[in-house]
Amino acid sequence: MRPARVRLVDLGFDRDFDTSMAFAQSLIQSLVARASDNPLAEVEFIRTRDFWTVAAALQNPADIIHVIAHGGSGPDDLGFWSDDEESTLNLTELAETFAEDGEGIESPVLFADCCGTAQGRFTRAIRDCIEQPIAYIGARRMVSWHESTTFSSAFYGAYFRDRGRGLPGPARGLQAARRAIDGYEAIVNGSCPFSVTELVPSRRAKNTLGR
Repeated sequence: MRPARVRLVDLGFDRDFDTSMAFAQSLIQSLVARASDNPLAEVEFIRTRDFWTVAAALQNPADIIHVIAHGGSGPDDLGFWSDDEESTLNLTELAETFAEDGEGIESPVLFADCCGTAQGRFTRAIRDCIEQPIAYIGARRMVSWHESTTFSSAFYGAYFRDRGRGLPGPARGLQAARRAIDGYEAIVNGSCPFSVTELVPSRRAKNTLGR
């Protein structure tokens, strides 16, 4: 069974985001080290301010794309942005770029590890950017890096503990995220700020992507 490709995309450019990204990377690598005879994952790490590099990182195939940044769901800040506000990835502009390319997000699992990314306006914008149904993980409210790392630990542990044999990619992501939510709530004895859902391409995406 081929190793899963996990692409970590850091758009936050802040110490707390560095901590979250380093934690996710080290956690996955430790899981890989335990199965060195049959590696579980290949990890790619991308940190950039360049729009086209980020767009390519989202378009290129991967089993999981994990984006760490700030999230905005207002009409003027719909998308991802860095802590210093020097870098932004507006989802409306991204969808337009993808439509011109005829190619969008193919990853079966997208983890938007940012504040407010499970809110309606944000998820509708994501649907304009995807080519196929995906497992989408987002935050229902503002989240701290402590909450992010706790959930990430539970998610990757669940994802790689069960190889997902016989499950399509989105179903494996949904199953792991649901287990992670249960695990998170058991650890903190409270509700998990992250949620998971299966998103399907919007009508616009169906007409413009995957041509």
